[in-house]
Amino acid sequence: MAGVKVKLIFPDFKNFFANKKLVLNKAELIIPVETDPTQSGYALPSKLTLVRLDGTGNIAYLIDQFEGDSHFRGVYDSVNNQYSFTITRHLQNILLNNIQDYGLYLMVSGSSINAGRVFLRGPKRSSRKLKLNITYSKL
Repeated sequence: MAGVKVKLIFPDFKNFFANKKLVLNKAELIIPVETDPTQSGYALPSKLTLVRLDGTGNIAYLIDQFEGDSHFRGVYDSVNNQYSFTITRHLQNILLNNIQDYGLYLMVSGSSINAGRVFLRGPKRSSRKLKLNITYSKL
């Protein structure tokens, strides 16, 4: 309850696109759920949330969140056993130097009143690992 938050950073994101003229068409963060035998008896959180850090270490909303839940998402997808977020505008703003990238926090939405447990797959897993899918167009 109100417990853990996971810090996510993309250390090479800006360097990967350095000196390239482009526009992001879509950026989707995919977070697969790890199957765990000790999960029984604990409900998976129905929704996660993603926030950014500002220059003072405070949390702030991602601009994509203002597009609404159907765009931003974060709800558990039982068919694919994962959570996903659309963060296109946030990442485009980083590339345009409109905001500094201090990382993101992933948290259970409503965790102060909803108990549950989820095990997430990290980027070093051999299969179904956490990933950032980016679709872009060169200008």
